[in-house]
Amino acid sequence: MSANSSASEVRCHFLMLPGFLTKAHQEQPFSDTLDDELLAAAAQAAASWRDAKFVASRLEALRDARQLPGIAVCYYMQDRPTMPGAITVPFEPVTLDEAEPMICGLVDSAVWKGDSKTSPRNSINRTFLRIGIPLMVFANFGIQMAVQLIVHGGLIRWNMFLLLVTSFLIVVGGALIAYHASDRWFLIPGGVVRRKSLLRSWHGPLVRHTPRDTVMIIRPMPMGGGIAQLWRKGSKSERALTPTELRALIGAWKSPLPAPELDRLTDLQPTQ
Repeated sequence: MSANSSASEVRCHFLMLPGFLTKAHQEQPFSDTLDDELLAAAAQAAASWRDAKFVASRLEALRDARQLPGIAVCYYMQDRPTMPGAITVPFEPVTLDEAEPMICGLVDSAVWKGDSKTSPRNSINRTFLRIGIPLMVFANFGIQMAVQLIVHGGLIRWNMFLLLVTSFLIVVGGALIAYHASDRWFLIPGGVVRRKSLLRSWHGPLVRHTPRDTVMIIRPMPMGGGIAQLWRKGSKSERALTPTELRALIGAWKSPLPAPELDRLTDLQPTQ
Protein backbone atom coordinates (compact mmCIF):
# COMPACT_ATOMS: atom_id res chain seq x y z
CA MET A 1 0.00 0.00 0.00
CA SER A 2 1.47 3.33 -1.01
CA ALA A 3 1.52 6.20 1.43
CA ASN A 4 0.01 8.65 -1.02
CA SER A 5 -2.91 6.44 -2.03
CA SER A 6 -3.70 5.62 1.58
CA ALA A 7 -3.55 9.18 2.89
CA SER A 8 -7.34 9.39 3.02
CA GLU A 9 -7.59 6.07 4.87
CA VAL A 10 -4.73 6.35 7.35
CA ARG A 11 -4.86 8.99 10.08
CA CYS A 12 -1.18 8.60 11.01
CA HIS A 13 1.70 6.51 9.67
CA PHE A 14 3.52 4.73 12.49
CA LEU A 15 7.20 3.85 12.11
CA MET A 16 8.62 1.08 14.30
CA LEU A 17 12.34 1.39 14.95
CA PRO A 18 14.74 -0.67 17.12
CA GLY A 19 16.50 1.35 19.80
CA PHE A 20 20.18 2.20 19.60
CA LEU A 21 22.47 -0.32 21.37
CA THR A 22 19.58 -2.60 22.32
CA LYS A 23 18.95 -6.28 21.65
CA ALA A 24 16.84 -5.33 18.66
CA HIS A 25 19.24 -2.80 17.12
CA GLN A 26 19.96 -4.98 14.05
CA GLU A 27 16.29 -5.35 13.09
CA GLN A 28 14.94 -3.47 10.10
CA PRO A 29 12.55 -0.52 10.42
CA PHE A 30 8.91 -1.40 9.87
CA SER A 31 5.65 0.31 8.97
CA ASP A 32 2.47 -1.33 7.72
CA THR A 33 1.35 1.81 5.86
CA LEU A 34 4.48 3.52 4.47
CA ASP A 35 5.84 2.44 1.09
CA ASP A 36 9.51 1.43 0.78
CA GLU A 37 10.73 4.87 -0.31
CA LEU A 38 9.01 6.75 2.50
CA LEU A 39 9.93 4.06 5.01
CA ALA A 40 13.62 4.48 4.17
CA ALA A 41 13.38 8.28 4.37
CA ALA A 42 11.54 8.22 7.68
CA ALA A 43 13.90 5.64 9.18
CA GLN A 44 16.92 7.73 8.22
CA ALA A 45 15.39 10.85 9.77
CA ALA A 46 14.38 9.02 12.96
CA ALA A 47 17.53 6.97 13.60
CA SER A 48 17.46 6.18 17.32
CA TRP A 49 20.87 7.76 18.00
CA ARG A 50 19.64 11.15 16.82
CA ASP A 51 18.43 13.92 19.11
CA ALA A 52 14.64 13.87 19.57
CA LYS A 53 14.27 17.52 18.53
CA PHE A 54 16.15 16.82 15.32
CA VAL A 55 14.04 13.71 14.65
CA ALA A 56 10.82 15.65 15.15
CA SER A 57 11.89 18.47 12.82
CA ARG A 58 12.94 16.03 10.08
CA LEU A 59 9.70 14.07 10.36
CA GLU A 60 7.69 17.30 10.28
CA ALA A 61 9.48 18.28 7.07
CA LEU A 62 8.86 14.85 5.55
CA ARG A 63 5.18 14.93 6.52
CA ASP A 64 4.63 18.36 5.01
CA ALA A 65 6.70 17.75 1.87
CA ARG A 66 4.89 14.48 1.06
CA GLN A 67 1.51 15.74 2.31
CA LEU A 68 1.14 12.85 4.74
CA PRO A 69 -1.79 12.87 7.19
CA GLY A 70 0.63 12.36 10.08
CA ILE A 71 3.73 10.44 11.11
CA ALA A 72 4.88 9.01 14.44
CA VAL A 73 7.78 6.84 15.56
CA CYS A 74 7.83 4.11 18.21
CA TYR A 75 11.20 2.81 19.40
CA TYR A 76 11.51 -0.59 21.04
CA MET A 77 14.24 -2.46 22.92
CA GLN A 78 13.65 -6.17 22.29
CA ASP A 79 10.90 -7.83 20.25
CA ARG A 80 8.92 -5.51 18.02
CA PRO A 81 5.67 -4.79 19.88
CA THR A 82 2.23 -5.32 18.39
CA MET A 83 0.72 -2.05 17.27
CA PRO A 84 -2.64 -1.25 18.94
CA GLY A 85 -5.66 -0.71 16.72
CA ALA A 86 -7.47 2.56 16.13
CA ILE A 87 -10.40 3.72 18.23
CA THR A 88 -13.31 3.88 15.81
CA VAL A 89 -16.14 4.58 18.26
CA PRO A 90 -16.95 8.13 19.42
CA PHE A 91 -16.05 8.98 23.02
CA GLU A 92 -16.00 12.00 25.31
CA PRO A 93 -12.68 13.63 26.29
CA VAL A 94 -11.08 11.62 29.09
CA THR A 95 -7.96 12.08 31.23
CA LEU A 96 -5.16 9.86 29.99
CA ASP A 97 -4.90 7.90 33.22
CA GLU A 98 -5.63 4.20 33.44
CA ALA A 99 -7.41 4.85 36.74
CA GLU A 100 -10.20 6.24 34.54
CA PRO A 101 -12.59 3.35 33.76
CA MET A 102 -13.15 4.72 30.25
CA ILE A 103 -9.44 4.28 29.40
CA CYS A 104 -9.45 0.59 30.24
CA GLY A 105 -12.82 0.20 28.53
CA LEU A 106 -11.57 1.76 25.29
CA VAL A 107 -8.46 -0.40 25.34
CA ASP A 108 -10.43 -3.60 25.91
CA SER A 109 -13.19 -2.89 23.38
CA ALA A 110 -11.47 -1.05 20.55
CA VAL A 111 -7.70 -1.08 20.85
CA TRP A 112 -6.30 -4.23 22.39
CA LYS A 113 -8.02 -7.56 21.82
CA GLY A 114 -6.39 -9.44 24.69
CA ASP A 115 -7.47 -12.59 26.47
CA SER A 116 -8.09 -10.82 29.77
CA LYS A 117 -9.56 -7.50 30.85
CA THR A 118 -7.21 -4.58 31.38
CA SER A 119 -6.69 -3.70 35.05
CA PRO A 120 -5.00 -0.49 36.19
CA ARG A 121 -1.81 -0.33 38.21
CA ASN A 122 -2.19 1.02 41.71
CA SER A 123 -1.75 4.75 42.23
CA ILE A 124 1.68 4.36 43.86
CA ASN A 125 3.07 2.56 40.82
CA ARG A 126 1.66 5.16 38.45
CA THR A 127 3.03 8.06 40.49
CA PHE A 128 6.47 6.45 40.70
CA LEU A 129 6.44 5.88 36.95
CA ARG A 130 5.74 9.58 36.28
CA ILE A 131 7.86 11.43 38.87
CA GLY A 132 9.56 8.86 41.12
CA ILE A 133 12.72 8.38 39.05
CA PRO A 134 13.51 12.12 38.65
CA LEU A 135 12.93 12.64 42.37
CA MET A 136 15.27 9.75 43.17
CA VAL A 137 17.97 11.32 41.01
CA PHE A 138 17.70 14.66 42.83
CA ALA A 139 17.56 12.95 46.23
CA ASN A 140 20.65 10.91 45.40
CA PHE A 141 22.45 14.09 44.37
CA GLY A 142 21.59 15.76 47.65
CA ILE A 143 22.63 12.74 49.73
CA GLN A 144 25.94 12.45 47.90
CA MET A 145 26.70 16.12 48.53
CA ALA A 146 25.85 15.79 52.22
CA VAL A 147 28.03 12.69 52.60
CA GLN A 148 30.97 14.40 50.92
CA LEU A 149 30.64 17.36 53.28
CA ILE A 150 30.57 15.11 56.33
CA VAL A 151 33.41 12.83 55.25
CA HIS A 152 35.86 15.42 53.97
CA GLY A 153 35.10 18.12 56.52
CA GLY A 154 36.71 21.47 55.77
CA LEU A 155 35.72 24.98 56.60
CA ILE A 156 32.36 25.19 58.32
CA ARG A 157 31.25 28.23 56.36
CA TRP A 158 32.17 26.61 53.05
CA ASN A 159 30.32 23.45 54.04
CA MET A 160 27.27 25.42 55.03
CA PHE A 161 27.35 27.29 51.74
CA LEU A 162 27.49 24.05 49.74
CA LEU A 163 24.70 22.58 51.85
CA LEU A 164 22.49 25.61 51.21
CA VAL A 165 23.22 25.47 47.48
CA THR A 166 22.41 21.77 47.42
CA SER A 167 19.16 22.33 49.30
CA PHE A 168 18.21 25.12 46.92
CA LEU A 169 18.88 22.95 43.87
CA ILE A 170 16.79 20.12 45.34
CA VAL A 171 13.88 22.48 46.03
CA VAL A 172 14.07 24.04 42.56
CA GLY A 173 14.44 20.62 40.94
CA GLY A 174 11.44 19.29 42.83
CA ALA A 175 9.38 22.32 41.79
CA LEU A 176 10.33 21.80 38.14
CA ILE A 177 9.39 18.13 38.35
CA ALA A 178 6.04 19.03 39.93
CA TYR A 179 5.38 21.60 37.20
CA HIS A 180 6.30 19.09 34.51
CA ALA A 181 4.02 16.45 36.06
CA SER A 182 1.14 18.96 36.14
CA ASP A 183 0.82 18.73 32.35
CA ARG A 184 -2.47 16.81 32.08
CA TRP A 185 -3.30 14.98 28.87
CA PHE A 186 -6.86 14.31 27.72
CA LEU A 187 -7.65 11.83 24.98
CA ILE A 188 -9.99 12.95 22.23
CA PRO A 189 -10.89 11.16 19.00
CA GLY A 190 -8.00 11.74 16.64
CA GLY A 191 -5.66 13.47 19.07
CA VAL A 192 -4.74 14.80 22.50
CA VAL A 193 -5.62 17.94 24.43
CA ARG A 194 -3.26 19.00 27.20
CA ARG A 195 -3.39 21.60 29.96
CA LYS A 196 -1.24 22.67 32.89
CA SER A 197 -3.07 22.30 36.20
CA LEU A 198 -1.39 23.27 39.47
CA LEU A 199 -2.89 22.59 42.90
CA ARG A 200 -6.35 22.12 41.34
CA SER A 201 -6.85 25.88 41.40
CA TRP A 202 -4.86 27.20 38.42
CA HIS A 203 -5.52 25.95 34.92
CA GLY A 204 -3.52 26.93 31.86
CA PRO A 205 -4.94 27.20 28.35
CA LEU A 206 -5.99 24.12 26.42
CA VAL A 207 -3.66 22.99 23.63
CA ARG A 208 -4.84 20.53 21.00
CA HIS A 209 -2.52 18.11 19.20
CA THR A 210 -3.40 16.04 16.14
CA PRO A 211 -1.23 13.96 13.77
CA ARG A 212 -1.54 16.67 11.13
CA ASP A 213 0.23 19.30 13.27
CA THR A 214 2.24 17.22 15.77
CA VAL A 215 4.89 14.50 15.59
CA MET A 216 4.62 11.87 18.31
CA ILE A 217 7.73 10.03 19.50
CA ILE A 218 7.48 7.09 21.91
CA ARG A 219 10.50 5.66 23.69
CA PRO A 220 10.27 2.58 25.93
CA MET A 221 11.21 2.45 29.60
CA PRO A 222 12.89 -0.58 31.20
CA MET A 223 10.19 -0.95 33.87
CA GLY A 224 7.40 -1.02 31.28
CA GLY A 225 5.43 1.64 29.53
CA GLY A 226 7.21 4.48 27.84
CA ILE A 227 7.81 8.19 27.39
CA ALA A 228 5.46 9.80 24.88
CA GLN A 229 6.56 13.12 23.40
CA LEU A 230 4.42 15.52 21.39
CA TRP A 231 6.56 17.77 19.17
CA ARG A 232 5.32 20.80 17.24
CA LYS A 233 7.66 23.36 15.67
CA GLY A 234 10.42 22.71 18.20
CA SER A 235 8.13 22.74 21.25
CA LYS A 236 7.77 19.53 23.27
CA SER A 237 5.37 18.09 25.80
CA GLU A 238 6.13 14.68 27.25
CA ARG A 239 4.61 12.26 29.71
CA ALA A 240 5.53 8.90 31.20
CA LEU A 241 2.74 6.41 30.49
CA THR A 242 1.87 2.88 31.51
CA PRO A 243 1.43 0.19 28.81
CA THR A 244 -2.37 0.58 29.00
CA GLU A 245 -2.15 4.36 28.66
CA LEU A 246 0.21 4.01 25.68
CA ARG A 247 -2.25 1.70 23.93
CA ALA A 248 -5.09 4.13 24.53
CA LEU A 249 -2.96 7.05 23.28
CA ILE A 250 -1.98 5.25 20.07
CA GLY A 251 -5.56 4.11 19.53
CA ALA A 252 -6.84 7.68 19.82
CA TRP A 253 -3.99 9.05 17.68
CA LYS A 254 -4.86 6.58 14.90
CA SER A 255 -8.60 7.18 15.14
CA PRO A 256 -10.28 8.10 11.84
CA LEU A 257 -12.84 10.20 13.70
CA PRO A 258 -12.44 13.99 13.33
CA ALA A 259 -10.79 15.69 16.29
CA PRO A 260 -13.17 18.15 17.99
CA GLU A 261 -12.25 21.83 17.99
CA LEU A 262 -11.29 23.41 21.31
CA ASP A 263 -14.41 25.55 21.50
CA ARG A 264 -16.50 22.37 21.56
CA LEU A 265 -14.66 20.96 24.57
CA THR A 266 -16.72 22.88 27.11
CA ASP A 267 -16.23 20.31 29.86
CA LEU A 268 -12.47 20.95 29.81
CA GLN A 269 -12.74 24.74 29.87
CA PRO A 270 -11.91 26.23 33.32
CA THR A 271 -14.90 27.61 35.19
CA GLN A 272 -14.93 31.34 35.75
